[in-house]
Amino acid sequence: MASQLPLEILLQIADILVTEDRLSCALTCKKWRYPFQETIWKDVIINSNTDYVNICNTLEGSKVGSSSHGQSVRSLSMSQICLIPNDGQDKLLKSLPNLKHLDLGRTRRKDINKRMTIHNDVWKSLESLKVQVTYSKTPDSTEQFIKLLENCSKLQSLEIFKSGVFQPVMFTQEDFDSLHQKVQLLSSFKACISLDRNLDPRQESMASNIVPIVGLTNLELQMCEWSSLWAYYFGHKYPNLRYLSWSTVNAQYWLIAPHTTQPISEILDLNTNIFQHLETLEFVTADASERGHADFWDFFLPLSVPIKHLKYKTNCGNNVEMYFRTVIKRFLRSFSETLETITVEGSLFYTGGLTPRLNLPSYCPMLVDLEVKSCGVSIDLNNLFDNCVALERLKFYSGELLFHSSLLNREQRPNLEQRQKQREKQHGLRILELHEVAASADTFSDISFRCRRLEYMSLDTTFICGTVPKRDPCLLLDMTYTSFKALHLAHVKFCSYYDNSLQQKMSLSYLCLSQSNNPQSSEVSYGFQPLAVFHIFPDGEYDMDYTIGLKKLSKRQFGTTVEYFENRRFRRFGSELKPDRRSNRKICEEDRLLQENLSKGYVELRCNYVAKYTTPELAPSVKEFWKDLYNRVYKKEKVN
Repeated sequence: MASQLPLEILLQIADILVTEDRLSCALTCKKWRYPFQETIWKDVIINSNTDYVNICNTLEGSKVGSSSHGQSVRSLSMSQICLIPNDGQDKLLKSLPNLKHLDLGRTRRKDINKRMTIHNDVWKSLESLKVQVTYSKTPDSTEQFIKLLENCSKLQSLEIFKSGVFQPVMFTQEDFDSLHQKVQLLSSFKACISLDRNLDPRQESMASNIVPIVGLTNLELQMCEWSSLWAYYFGHKYPNLRYLSWSTVNAQYWLIAPHTTQPISEILDLNTNIFQHLETLEFVTADASERGHADFWDFFLPLSVPIKHLKYKTNCGNNVEMYFRTVIKRFLRSFSETLETITVEGSLFYTGGLTPRLNLPSYCPMLVDLEVKSCGVSIDLNNLFDNCVALERLKFYSGELLFHSSLLNREQRPNLEQRQKQREKQHGLRILELHEVAASADTFSDISFRCRRLEYMSLDTTFICGTVPKRDPCLLLDMTYTSFKALHLAHVKFCSYYDNSLQQKMSLSYLCLSQSNNPQSSEVSYGFQPLAVFHIFPDGEYDMDYTIGLKKLSKRQFGTTVEYFENRRFRRFGSELKPDRRSNRKICEEDRLLQENLSKGYVELRCNYVAKYTTPELAPSVKEFWKDLYNRVYKKEKVN
C-alpha cells in the first residue's frame, strides 16, 4: 500500500511533483505530512514584498518545537521586484537554520545588512550566494564587496550578476588573492566584472606572483574584454580549471588598455602547460570581426587542450560567407581526439540558394552531439556520418541538409552489393532536430536507411522538396527503416517537381503519416496503414516563408482520405465517391473536394512505427520535451 512506502521513496516522489500535488499529498495522512510538507518548503521564492510578509508570518506561526517550516528550507531566492528591508534580512535568515543557497535578487551590496554577514550563523554556513551589481556612475568598491564574504567560510559557489547598464566591480590580481583568502572553499565563480586595465605586461614578474588555487574548477566571466594576459593569469591561477566561459558581449565598459595586450607568440612561449584539465570552453563575442575574437582562438587552439565540450557564439561581421564553415572545421580539427559536444551559433538566416558545404576534415570518434545554428552552411550527412561515427544527436538550424547519394538519379542509386557495403557503415544517430532547414525527400530516405537507431525527429519550419510523377501524385518520404519514439511536425512546407521539371513546382497541401502493418518484423514491410492526415496551410507568397499551419483532419475526413488511398492502391482513380444516404449534400461536396485536392498531389511520410507524434496545436509543451531530451534520455541511460 502507498501508505507503507519508506520515507526515502516518498521524498523522491515528492521531488518530481508540482507544488499543488505536494500539498494534496501532505493532507492525505499523518505519515505523508512530513515528507511532502518538507519538499513544499525546500525551495522558497519571494516574488513580491507581499510574499515576503506572508512567508515571514507563516514561518513565525509554524514555530512549534522542531516542526518549524523554516527548518525545511534549503534554497531562498528573491525576484527582481522584491527588496527586503535591511532590518528584516537578519531576522528572515535566522528563521532558516538549514539554508544553503541564497539569491539576494536586486539587493545591492550596500543594502546588505552588515550585522547579518558577521553574526548570523546562516550566512556563515551558506554554500552558494548570488549578489546583484546594480547601476552606478562609478564602479562599486571591490574591497567592500569582498569584505562581505569574510565569514562565508563554507561558500563554494559565488555569482555576481548585472542589472541593465552599469559600471561593474573591477578586479585586480590582488583582489583575486583577497577573494580566495576570504573564501577558501570556492569552486565556482560566475561574475559580471571588469578586469584591471593595468595588468603588469611583464610575464616573468606576473607568473612569479601568482598563487595557484587548486580548488576552483568553474570560471564564468561576462562583460569582460578579452585579454591574452588575463587568460595567461587564469591559466596559472586555476591549474585545475575544468569549465571556462568568457563573454565579451557589450564589453564597452572598462576595456583592456591596448598596451597591455602582448603579441600571442610571446605568451605562447610561457603558457604551454596551462588549462591542461579544461574540459568545457565557451566563448561569446559580439562580432566575428573583433580583434579580441581572433586573439582568443589564437591563444587557445595551439595549446592542445583536451576540450570535450565546446560552445561558440557570435554575430557575423562583413565578408563572412565562408567564415563559419572555416571556423567549424578549425574547431573539429584542433580538438578532434577529445571533442564530445560542440555548438556553433551565428546570425545568418538561410534564404535558399547555394551555401558553403561543410565537409569535415578530421575523424572525430568521440563526438556525440553537434549543434550548428544560423551559420549559413549546408551539411553533407554522408561526410558527417563517416567522420563522426559516435554522433547521437544532430541539431541543425537555418541551412541545407544534403546526402551524397540523394544527389544521384534513381538509376544511379546503389545496387544490392553497394547497399550491402553501406549497411556495414550504418550510423547510430538517435536524435535529429531540424529548424529552418531545406532538404530533399530522398535525403530522409537515405537517413532512414543508414541510421537504423533513429528514435526522435523534430521537423520545425522545414522546406522539403522532391519529384512527383503525375501518374502517381505522391511525394514519398520513405523512412520505413525507422521506428520513432517521438516525431514532431510543425510549420513544414512540401514542394513537388512534376515529371522532373523544375518549372512545374507546386506546394502540396496534405500530409499523410503512416506506419507498417507489422512493425515488429525485422523485414521491410510493404503494407502500411495511415495514422493521421494533416492539412497544410501555407500563408506566405515565397518559397522560404515559413508561416505555415498544420491541422489534423477530422475522423470523417480521415476516413474519406483512407478510402481515396484504397482506390489509388487498386488503381481505381476514376471511381466516384458513393454518397451515404445519411450524409447531407454539404458533407458529400466537402469529401469530393478533399479527394479532388488529394489527386493533385500529397505527401506521405512512411515509417516503420510511430509511438507518439505531436504538432504545436496538439501539444503546447512540445518545446519543453525536446529542450533537454538528450540529457534526460541518453546521458541518464549511460549512467544507469
